[in-house]
Amino acid sequence: MEASRLESPHQPISGPEIPTEARPLVDALTSAGVLVRWNLSTSEWSLVEALVARTGVPALAAFARKQANARDISFAKYFLPGWRELPPLPASGVAVRPAARAASHDWQPYTNPADPSVYENGF
Repeated sequence: MEASRLESPHQPISGPEIPTEARPLVDALTSAGVLVRWNLSTSEWSLVEALVARTGVPALAAFARKQANARDISFAKYFLPGWRELPPLPASGVAVRPAARAASHDWQPYTNPADPSVYENGF
């Protein structure tokens, strides 16, 4: 065995450090409770950095949260194929259309606050 391994046997062997450009994504997923191993190769970290620049942290994090809610995921590498398929950020100056209200989980149809009984007749 190498002398350096004998001197510090409890020191973990780790891969490349998290790049500065990928840190916001890692932090967003960690704070959202998506706890995965980030043991990516240098080329995979380069891909993540490119995806952060192209697609943006909010879209990447939303995709990862949705996937993590659907199944038990242990490695960040799992998200890479799906992240590649996400659309890029809109060009600067292009207005982003807000999401439809009906698509949100808290949407309720309008009811007349003065007389809600008119909506209870089954029509």
